[in-house]
Amino acid sequence: MPLGREVPASIRGLVERFGVQIVRCSPVASTDERTRRRRLHFGDYLFPVSVLVVHKGRFVIVRYADNPPPGGWTVPGGYTEPGETIEAAAHREVKEECGLVMDLERPLGVVATEVTSPTEGTLDYYLTVFRAHSLGGELEPEDREEIDQVRLASFEEILQLSADGHFPSINPNLDAAIVEFLRRAASARFPR
Repeated sequence: MPLGREVPASIRGLVERFGVQIVRCSPVASTDERTRRRRLHFGDYLFPVSVLVVHKGRFVIVRYADNPPPGGWTVPGGYTEPGETIEAAAHREVKEECGLVMDLERPLGVVATEVTSPTEGTLDYYLTVFRAHSLGGELEPEDREEIDQVRLASFEEILQLSADGHFPSINPNLDAAIVEFLRRAASARFPR
């Protein structure tokens, strides 16, 4: 686990409740300024979420307006705000990024790593990947400054985007783990 510390209670609870796997990946480099801002807002632990949402039989993917580079697609997600549960963050991020209300299913797993910077130290990072199916809403981002496009894609289309280097475009150290969780979600049956 990151820094050899004990797994935080929120993550330990998910692992115990659902029997999910924690996948360790290589550290993610960051700038001092970004690490400083994140530490001031979130503390020493980052709890992002990614949600593999099935809508009308296909996966929802989004493209960030300015980061990662244009053409980079990913699944809806973001950071858990201080005092917010991981599940609540998943619901909020999906609503903000693609306009859908969803039924959040069990987590597929947790990706554990560290965010490192040259002089600002290290932040522990625990990305929880959920699967979900939509209950309704309009497939439209609520915040166009953050998300410039949302669309549906089959698992095969996502694999092609991945092969072309356009998915999930979060960080090379995290992308492979997210694609593996997507493989697991693609093999699960989802109600329509």
